[in-house]
Amino acid sequence: MQRNKFIDFLKGICIIFVIVTHYAWLTNERKIALFPFWVDMAVPIFMIISGYVYSKSFVRNGISTFEGAYHPQNIYSKLIRYTIPYAVIFVFQIVLGIINGADYSILQIIKLFFVGGQGPGSYYYPIMVQFVFLFPVIFMLVAKKQFKGVLFCAALTITFEISKWAYGMGEETYRLLIFRYIFLIAVGCYIVTLNKNHKQNVPFNILLCIGSIMFTVLTYYGTYKPIFLAYWTSTCIIACLFIVPIMIFLLLRCSFGFPPINFLGKASFHIFLIQMLYYNNFSNKIYTAIENRSLELLVSILICLIGGIIFYLLETPISKHINKKIKSHYQKAINTSYININKHKGETL
Repeated sequence: MQRNKFIDFLKGICIIFVIVTHYAWLTNERKIALFPFWVDMAVPIFMIISGYVYSKSFVRNGISTFEGAYHPQNIYSKLIRYTIPYAVIFVFQIVLGIINGADYSILQIIKLFFVGGQGPGSYYYPIMVQFVFLFPVIFMLVAKKQFKGVLFCAALTITFEISKWAYGMGEETYRLLIFRYIFLIAVGCYIVTLNKNHKQNVPFNILLCIGSIMFTVLTYYGTYKPIFLAYWTSTCIIACLFIVPIMIFLLLRCSFGFPPINFLGKASFHIFLIQMLYYNNFSNKIYTAIENRSLELLVSILICLIGGIIFYLLETPISKHINKKIKSHYQKAINTSYININKHKGETL
């Protein structure tokens, strides 16, 4: 199956948005630039794309049962893809912390690893680990129930938001849990079930977009404070609704790309980790040295992109080699087990 260049193109654009949003903007600057309607949608779009790409992979490999979805080789390969590059950056962060006088205990280091390290976006690694284990459930649900499955996932997301409020969950815990993204992941799965000639309900989509945009205007630009959606309001399920019909259209109809941006899309996770490291450990020094906001932003973008690309080129072969070794070892274990079973049967006979 040919790779859709537009997926990488979209990921490349979104990873630039991630770098941009983590710059030291003033709140008023974010409002004037309308960040909630484009820059802030980067991670929600990544969630939809993740649901879409993983669903495509399941369909391509004929995975239609939980046994196949949770096959150890399948789980290990995905965990390695996220964990090895993250672990490299995490170790680098700890070393920098110690050099700068931080006194970490072993328990602190372990806890810090599992909550995503340090820096803007540090919730993303724990989210993606949860994604690996939860995705098969979402996929099977949407594959079986289709649109009803998406609605059920929306209900689960809203239930989670209400439960979070009812039980007084803190924001630090909330940001680490994937349940706020279940609906978006389901949307990605749902798009795979549609054909390219799918006709959207235009009046319904217009109402959806208007309602979503009005919610953001009232909460981000106005004074309305929703009780159940007090955390990360600008990227909550209601605020993200306007991108759903847009993403359905784009993923079904678009196949173009631009090689440099496509390459950024392929390296997006590594770029994400580098920007996390940069903004946590080096950005203030860059700001002090430059003292020009436009130039600071440009330099920040270039450092994160170039650093992420270099990291991607250096680390990816390592992850691929480890995955290959695990696959080979697992296959040998299966073959050995098969031989032993046959041998035992022969001795019994």
